Amino acid sequence: MISRRTALRALVATSVTPAGFAVLGAEKFPSRPVRIVVPYAVGTATDSTARLLADGLAKVWGVPVAVENIAAASGIVGSSAVAKLPGDGYTIIMVAANHVINPHLYRDLPFDPIRDFTPICMVAQTQVVVVVNASSDLRDLKGLIAESSRNPGRLNYGSAGNGSVGHLVMEQIKQASKVSITHIPYRGQNQALTDLAGGQVDVALPALAAAEPFLRSGRLRAIAVTGSQRSPLFPDIPTIEEQIGRPVEGLAWWGLLGPRGMPADIVEIIGSAVREQLRAPAMLDQMRTLSAEVVASSAQEMEQMMRTDLARVGQVVAAAHLKID
Repeated sequence: MISRRTALRALVATSVTPAGFAVLGAEKFPSRPVRIVVPYAVGTATDSTARLLADGLAKVWGVPVAVENIAAASGIVGSSAVAKLPGDGYTIIMVAANHVINPHLYRDLPFDPIRDFTPICMVAQTQVVVVVNASSDLRDLKGLIAESSRNPGRLNYGSAGNGSVGHLVMEQIKQASKVSITHIPYRGQNQALTDLAGGQVDVALPALAAAEPFLRSGRLRAIAVTGSQRSPLFPDIPTIEEQIGRPVEGLAWWGLLGPRGMPADIVEIIGSAVREQLRAPAMLDQMRTLSAEVVASSAQEMEQMMRTDLARVGQVVAAAHLKID
């Protein structure tokens, strides 16, 4: 006769063995090296953040975490490469705000910025700042608008390139105030800042992180920042909204995505580990160095932020009739 205890054991084994084998046989993530693709140049905020994250994640996970730069075409080449990969979590990508700008500027983009990726975590963001040479007569945004009204087209401004966040911020200012100012696109914001400090351009609109060394040294002066609130690092710089009475959005943000179809549990493993790293003292110090604010969002929050930015940028681009190809 089979005892009740033996029968119960047999019933339990029969009912849970398939699931149990699935759990026992499942690959613990991560069990092999992880790669973070940065589709921008070495030394950018995205790159330096990714490298610090990679070091921290490698220690927590016990596997190598490598950073690979695939810098070309405003992040399109690297993003396109990652979009084609399986969504297993072993290759992820650190993108910046132009991830949701590019679809409005380029025809035949080889990926959809939302559909072809899995949001993991919005990492950080920094404001865009309107800066002038320290010797400039322009003291505030109202003065810039007044000067451009008196002499349409005489003033010019440099940005990190066509379709950059700074370019779109100035387009919003132009649409709000009818300002006439000539755009000079650069291959990156550092060259625009160097030329501004040297007197080759009148105004520039970099991320606050890029402008900070020039502001601290006194070579440049800030006259406005984006966003609804002043920067806690530079509380004396008024917002654009304070000066023209209309909100102008434009945050330089960066965050982690994976290829489409990543399982929710893998997304959570990576996201939780990243959010933990973003609270580490070394990372907080890095964010202060970058004049950036840690966001550390959930995957759902990142997706909503991207969708909101995608729609907002589309309106600005359409109103300005911008197109790159």
